Amino acid sequence: MTDVNELTIERRVGNFDSRHGNDAIRIGGLLIFSDGASREVAMSGMMSEPPADPRECCKAQIQYREEKLRSARRNFEDMKRELVGRAQGNLNEKIRTPPPPCEANVAVQEMERLRGIVSTCQSDLEQIRQQLVVAKPEWQQNMEASAAANQERNQQFISAINAIQI
Repeated sequence: MTDVNELTIERRVGNFDSRHGNDAIRIGGLLIFSDGASREVAMSGMMSEPPADPRECCKAQIQYREEKLRSARRNFEDMKRELVGRAQGNLNEKIRTPPPPCEANVAVQEMERLRGIVSTCQSDLEQIRQQLVVAKPEWQQNMEASAAANQERNQQFISAINAIQI
């Protein structure tokens, strides 16, 4: 017989996961969602909505996308290593050399598909990194603009002084 509390916890976790896209990636003991929400892996653990602060939310989304990109790259490299390794192993059979693991066009299609996933993950990560730049607090944007202006002024100063010859 199922405990009523278990149903409530399972329903609560299911609702949370659905609200945040059911696209969690495990990072340590947490499941991180693409929108920045997170929850502990344990069903009875804490659940956190995406951070309200735009910068913190972007940082959580970056963490998600970095892990997704690492996973996509790993899948690409693993598939490539497996296909080439199996074919190279076949080459060691001098008398009864088996055929390649699959048709070359099928392998190439799969590698292209995996490369497309990596490319999409890279684009998604870059896009959210740009959002992080835009989400900088005004004081930080002002400070960086002032620093850039001072850099330019210092370059002009050096050029003006160096232009004076004897």
